[in-house]
Amino acid sequence: MYLVIRYIEEPSDYIAYKENPEFKGHRRMAEKFKLEFTNVEPDPERDIELARVQLTRDVSEIKDARNPYEPAENEIDLRFVPKAGVSGTLLTPQLLWRIGQVLQKARGTYSYLAFDLGLGRAQSVLTSVLSMDMMLRSGQIRRSNLIEMLEMLLLLQQEVIVDLDAQFPQQASSKEFLNFKNQIRYQEQLFQEDRTAPDFLENVLAFLGKACEALEKFYESRRTVRKPEQGLSLVELWEKVKTSSESFGSSLTLDKQKFKRVDELDVLDKASEKAHEFALAGAADMYRSRQTFKYPDSEGGTAVKDQGVAFEGGKCTFTINKVKVKRDLILLFRIDYTYGEWEGQMRINGQRAVPWTVEGRDRTYRWRNWPYIIPAELVEEDSIQVEIEFVKAARDINLFRVWAFQAA
Repeated sequence: MYLVIRYIEEPSDYIAYKENPEFKGHRRMAEKFKLEFTNVEPDPERDIELARVQLTRDVSEIKDARNPYEPAENEIDLRFVPKAGVSGTLLTPQLLWRIGQVLQKARGTYSYLAFDLGLGRAQSVLTSVLSMDMMLRSGQIRRSNLIEMLEMLLLLQQEVIVDLDAQFPQQASSKEFLNFKNQIRYQEQLFQEDRTAPDFLENVLAFLGKACEALEKFYESRRTVRKPEQGLSLVELWEKVKTSSESFGSSLTLDKQKFKRVDELDVLDKASEKAHEFALAGAADMYRSRQTFKYPDSEGGTAVKDQGVAFEGGKCTFTINKVKVKRDLILLFRIDYTYGEWEGQMRINGQRAVPWTVEGRDRTYRWRNWPYIIPAELVEEDSIQVEIEFVKAARDINLFRVWAFQAA
């Protein structure tokens, strides 16, 4: 239900002449207002909304909202009440509220792309979003200039996709980034259709919001694991080596942080498999593979030969030796990335751990070094048994070589 106030005019000062009954009527019009409850959404051109309430059938009391920004059922909602003193727009309060929510999501997304990933073109989108937010807050956004600004924003987002594909091919092929790019392409299709359609703006804002939501969990998960005293987090550091074709020596330096290689498993090498108790069990299908693929770390790619196994169903186990206890252990898997999108349940010395997930795919440059971090609290012995149980995959789970690193 909506409570609205409306301007009305009522005839007043009625007069009639006894001498001439034909001459009678109201001499003035009284300017008044009327308070009214309605279940029809208020029209900004004739109604001023004072409040709204989402009523339930069993309502017995209407209360002030505990959280004014998220009123519950049967609580007074004042979020969409127009404020006096602003001018320049006839957009509904609901649409203005929606625009503000989408711009807030866009600020977070493009701040991440601009400053965390270093995409220069993302800064242009961020600047435009901040400008739109200032116009929104000053009441200067109208339907006509909003459509123009959203179209400009779309052009800038298209440039971000080009920049992303060129600079971060491994990121661009992940599930989150593919969803992000698809939502922007949906916006392109909308702008080729009827812009005067009643739901045009809502649809454009919906796809813009979904584009930001596609990356929201992705970048928030990386920011929450950041350790300020050590600079970049382990996840961010080891992202950098996914596409490296260089052989990993006894030590490795990433962003001034040094790591020591504590062990290495060479799959299909009998001596290495025996030393690491490598085994496959319960697989519905398993096959060995000797391949020459490329890493995307140079123009045209860098070819590397290796051998490994792939399995569907069942589980794979192996042991990592010479580990320092109570210290993060980084496993780096060389995998064939042509069919990604897999998940394996991890157990470390029998304890259930975070699943090993591989997102995206690349059918041109098929090698990747995919990191998995075992947290220090699970590293309780100097010998770690790793179990990977098949959960799901577009094709199979495969591994060709496993390197184990710890901070020096």
